[in-house]
Amino acid sequence: MTGRLARLLLDEADGDVHHRPRWRTQAELASRLGTVPDVVQRALRGLENDGAIEILPRQILIRNRDALEKLGG
Repeated sequence: MTGRLARLLLDEADGDVHHRPRWRTQAELASRLGTVPDVVQRALRGLENDGAIEILPRQILIRNRDALEKLGG
């Protein structure tokens, strides 16, 4: 699941920023990835703890594009 999330973040990023509009919830993201919000939450936190991304209130910043590309295949 982390690989699918990494690919989605890369595909939808504008440069190194994935914008998170107020209306886009983790439930919607989970639905798009075929999982549940708790799994998405853990995957996002894992990517952040590994230094691949930084989660901000309305954005996800890509800090290590190479790591995400390896995960996303």
